[in-house]
Amino acid sequence: MWDLRISSLYNDGWIYQKGKYMTEKELRKLNRAELIEILYYLSRANDELKEENEQLKARLDALVGEAIASKRQGAAEDAVSEEHEGMESAEV
Repeated sequence: MWDLRISSLYNDGWIYQKGKYMTEKELRKLNRAELIEILYYLSRANDELKEENEQLKARLDALVGEAIASKRQGAAEDAVSEEHEGMESAEV
């Protein structure tokens, strides 16, 4: 099985295999089946990252919604408080 950590070292996309990064030369020596296997695992990793990204977006949207609702509620409470203070000063 391939450990497909892609390195950004020197802007080269190296693939990690058996404790070391493969150079481009080593990658070119792979046969068709090995390359297809790499593509398969890269595709799986990409799908997992897409799913994680969707979950994080949903979580962010929920948090933003909660923050907006909290801010609106706080603003409404401030308005009621100011109105109440205004009535008390008018009574005095």
